[in-house]
Amino acid sequence: MFNGKEYDKKEVRITDYGFVEEYTNGDIFCQSPLIGNGLSLNSRFWNALLYGAILAYMFLGIAIVSDIFMESIEEITS
Repeated sequence: MFNGKEYDKKEVRITDYGFVEEYTNGDIFCQSPLIGNGLSLNSRFWNALLYGAILAYMFLGIAIVSDIFMESIEEITS
């Protein structure tokens, strides 16, 4: 029982960074590395690489938007 619900299966995975409990009524447990609770199952290297790629993508987007904004400011002031 978890959060007042009954489940057929429970899986506990223990790693160096902690453990994750998964409950399911189906046959397959979630194996996605992008789900928040499962991120502790990845190594720190892969988490750092994932977050670094996301951060670089966000900075690139901000750079593009800022460039367009500055061009419009220059057009208005000229």
